[in-house]
Amino acid sequence: MNRRQFLRLSGLTPALLMLQQIPFAAAASPGSLQSVRLAPDDARVLMAVVERMTETGTSGAPAPNALGTLSTIEAILSRLDAELVSALRIALRVVEWWPAVLEGKFQRFSKLAPDAQTRSLEGWRSSGIEARRAVFAALRNLALLAYWSRPETWPLIGYGGPWVGRRP
Repeated sequence: MNRRQFLRLSGLTPALLMLQQIPFAAAASPGSLQSVRLAPDDARVLMAVVERMTETGTSGAPAPNALGTLSTIEAILSRLDAELVSALRIALRVVEWWPAVLEGKFQRFSKLAPDAQTRSLEGWRSSGIEARRAVFAALRNLALLAYWSRPETWPLIGYGGPWVGRRP
C-alpha cells in the first residue's frame, strides 16, 4: 500500500464511522418520500439526483425509492449540524433551478428526462467552478453512501455482508 492509497483509505474512516451509527431499523418504510429535515420539494430533487447517481445499468437493481434511501439519508442528516443541512437545502435548490436558468432547458432539474438530468449532473461534475464541483461531490457521496449501505444492494457488488457477529 502506497501513501496515496493509505490517505484515500483513511479518508473513508469518518464515513464508515457515521455509517456504523445509522439507525437502519428505525428508518421509515421503503418508498416513503416524507422527510423530517428536508422540505418535500428538496426531498424530491434529492431523490432525482440519487436516482441518477446510483443508476447501475444492471437489470433487477433495486430502485433507491424501493429501498427507503431517503430514510437512510434522513438518518445521516439527523447526525449533522443544522448549518450543513441548510447548506444542503440551498445546494438542492440551486441544482433544481440551474437547468432552467443557466442551461436554457426551460425546465427544472426534477422535471427533466433522465438523460438530460444525467447531462446536467455531468456539467456539475466537470464544471470549472469549484463550488459546483464541491456540490456535486457532496451529493454524490451522500447518494452513494445511502444507496450502497442498504443490504439489498450488496449482492450487486459481490458483498456478502459483515462477518462480525455472523454465526458459522
